[in-house]
Amino acid sequence: MTLFEYINQNFERVKHEVKTGQRPCSTIRYIQIYSRYDYWRKLDNSVSRSVLFTSEDMKIGERSIYNIIKKMESEI
Repeated sequence: MTLFEYINQNFERVKHEVKTGQRPCSTIRYIQIYSRYDYWRKLDNSVSRSVLFTSEDMKIGERSIYNIIKKMESEI
């Protein structure tokens, strides 16, 4: 199970953990960025094109998006 799948299945719990300080606030932002990237991938775009579109949509650097993808797709 990847981190993104875990968060999707336990979103309310993760939200509560962010609210109580058990998880970093950036977790919610990472979910938003990865969801946008996933949206572009499902539209049958390549990885690099999806990262480019996501970086334009979310106003964040491409390297940061690659790091977020790596984190969200890691096994837990």
